[in-house]
Amino acid sequence: MRFSFRKNPFSFASVITSLAALLVVTNASFGDGVRLVLEEDHLTLANEVSAATFDFERHRLVSWVFDGQELLDNRADGFIQIYANRHLPNGGQLVRPVERVVHKETDEVVDVAFVREISNSVVIHHHWLMRADDPALYNYIVVEYGGEGDGAVLDQINTALRLDPDLFNYASIGPAKQGYLPPPHELRDGEVVMDATFRVSDGTVDAKYDWTMDEWSKQRTYGLMGDGIGVFVLKDPAEHMQGGPSARHLSVHQTPITPILLRHFVAGHYGTGNIRLSAEEHAGWSKIGGPWAFFPVRGEDYAAMQAKADARSAELDAQWPYPWVTHPEYVHERGEASGRLLIDGQPAPAGTLMVLSPPPVEDQPNWQIMGRDGYQFWTRVGANGTFHIDNIIPGDYTLWAVADGYFNEYRQDEITVSANAVRSLGELSWTPPRNGKVLWQIGHPDRTAREFRNGFDYRNWGLWRHYPEQFPDDVDFKIGPDKERYDWNYLHTAVKEKDGVWNEEEGEWRLPEWTIRFDLDETMEGEGTLRVAVAGAAAHAGETTGEERWVGVDFALNGEPLESIRMPNDSGSSRSSIRGRYYHFELPFDAALLREGENTITLQLDSMPPRGIAHSFPYAGVMYDAIRLEVDRP
Repeated sequence: MRFSFRKNPFSFASVITSLAALLVVTNASFGDGVRLVLEEDHLTLANEVSAATFDFERHRLVSWVFDGQELLDNRADGFIQIYANRHLPNGGQLVRPVERVVHKETDEVVDVAFVREISNSVVIHHHWLMRADDPALYNYIVVEYGGEGDGAVLDQINTALRLDPDLFNYASIGPAKQGYLPPPHELRDGEVVMDATFRVSDGTVDAKYDWTMDEWSKQRTYGLMGDGIGVFVLKDPAEHMQGGPSARHLSVHQTPITPILLRHFVAGHYGTGNIRLSAEEHAGWSKIGGPWAFFPVRGEDYAAMQAKADARSAELDAQWPYPWVTHPEYVHERGEASGRLLIDGQPAPAGTLMVLSPPPVEDQPNWQIMGRDGYQFWTRVGANGTFHIDNIIPGDYTLWAVADGYFNEYRQDEITVSANAVRSLGELSWTPPRNGKVLWQIGHPDRTAREFRNGFDYRNWGLWRHYPEQFPDDVDFKIGPDKERYDWNYLHTAVKEKDGVWNEEEGEWRLPEWTIRFDLDETMEGEGTLRVAVAGAAAHAGETTGEERWVGVDFALNGEPLESIRMPNDSGSSRSSIRGRYYHFELPFDAALLREGENTITLQLDSMPPRGIAHSFPYAGVMYDAIRLEVDRP
């Protein structure tokens, strides 16, 4: 059912008056059902305990009452954020809706969509859904591309929910991070040290990036809480997310106005990239993300509310794909895949990540940056190397495996999954790369810089500023006596310094050279390999953007240059992270370069020069995952 767009100005007072009357009706006669109520300039979805009201003019959520309590701040609301088609003057984020659609209306489910058009025939359907006997407000997003114009770029699309700061002051993303948020006025009065990053009155720094979450983690809930009440995001399986399980996304944080909850359709943070659509190749493209749930809850304390959210999330996971979602993009008939992975002839360790992605293409060669051409599905290996992936949308896929302690990844192409069937992959064998004897290794291959200095404390803005004082002579690491936790920094970072300390105002940028020293008791011959795994790379260079930015490292063995490595920007280091996009490099050399006694390998940071860059983050940095020296002797 469609209804016309009204140009009436929004009246919050009329919403409150109508909502109060609606709640009286709800408690008296709605029973266990859910209802859609249309008024002159707003609509409301309501059941016995929850009522959500939307403004017609802006198509925003302007009130959400749960158990008699208004959850939103009266100066803020719930809305979709759109950062797309970067050639648009405003980035597309303020595009007005063109129509509203009642997609489904029964006593059990009401599903309403607000439809927006942006240039190049991109249409975004922002759905809000409510169910009977369920306090949650569900949300999903469908994006369509008609193929007109010169293409489209989707940088970031998410749903944002602003809650009442007088009610909600405690944030949780599970065991990874919990704590009180500074009040909004602290951010308004504080010093802006980076985007969405503020130094507040007690000298600490509050950054939204400190609250980011990993899709590959087991934590499926995050939220805001106050005295006896909370609102959580209960994540969908994230099969739509750009980068699949490698996606690292924003979740919850404070702002100068209100605390905010976010759930993404697409976000290019941490190197997962954006969605690029061309008129020639992608006309008729469409994709659905969600539904996820905004789940209100009451509890005696924070732990009790978190436990209720986790329990409800587990219940919803067992129901996926949800039978009550009827959008044609949402696939109900799905398949499964199972198998057993052996690594070097032994069962893969429990926890090994198994990923099904669309087949790689030229501009999306790896599952870490995929998200345009389909959906991704993943699981963890269980006992004895076995794995099972369920709820797979039928289609053709590539299988990948990422195992803790091993460089690179396993890959198998041409895997077809059919609806209502289990694709048996049998026993798969992976021999991770190793060229001869391992002479030494720095780091543990896990796609993070966790084990290095400061890596365990990464949810803090500005850790790179400690580098000049912690490593005044730069990293000079001796294999054997030196320890990774203390003597190898989590970030090979550009330094803005004066007189050996970080100095934003008067300092000059410097690209440090690191040194690895190791002893050998004999000369060698044969083929050597310096194996380098990178957990993330950041390159900020003024006017350049995205893939045009690059950072690299020039390697030399005993003064002889080896191959260099180059990587595009993923912004992980400046965004409170110990990982971004992963890379694996093999640098071959003649083993005769090795000599008896002390040997040195130098790592010279290289990058585009900064141009007009802010000084509040490093313009270049590389986070190493692990480095290993191998020699294959004749």
